Amino acid sequence: MSRIRKEVLEKKFLDLLGSLKLKLKYAGLFKAIIQDRWSEIQAENIKSKKMIEKKLEELSRKRELLDEAFIYEKNIEKETYNEHLRKIKGEMESLELELAANYSSEDFGLDIEGIMRFTERTIMNADSLWKELPLEPKLKLQRVLFPQGVAFDGSAFRTAENNSIFNYLNIEKINNKKMAVPTGFEPVLPA
Repeated sequence: MSRIRKEVLEKKFLDLLGSLKLKLKYAGLFKAIIQDRWSEIQAENIKSKKMIEKKLEELSRKRELLDEAFIYEKNIEKETYNEHLRKIKGEMESLELELAANYSSEDFGLDIEGIMRFTERTIMNADSLWKELPLEPKLKLQRVLFPQGVAFDGSAFRTAENNSIFNYLNIEKINNKKMAVPTGFEPVLPA
């Protein structure tokens, strides 16, 4: 096992962080992708929330009809009434819990612009940010950037896997790859 000076090791790690930087010319694309995806998620959430609210309205109407049939028209037996009422209440409680757990008003009010500014600043300045942080936040940043960890082989750092955001943002590598158009009837599989 070879020894390496701390300063050299730190310099190599900072070089690794610098290589991950989002190029300034792609910052606008990064923002557009995030904003588009956020809009899609918001639209899906609103649609799902409306569907749950509609189901709750339908169940409320069913409960009214059930009450009417039992109390006023006396068309059903008490046992049948209680059985259907229990079922309707259970479905309503389940939907209300789902609504409360997944679609709180706070979810729709996230400061996506602030989150994007923070993320962009972090991605574009990971190396300089690293220099400024105390030990504990450095370790957290390292876990975010390299979820599978990072190893030094004596001459260079090796990573099993970067955070997947860098795979999406490293457009230069994508543009430099030779791409072939799949032919035939075989299903196209992800690379």
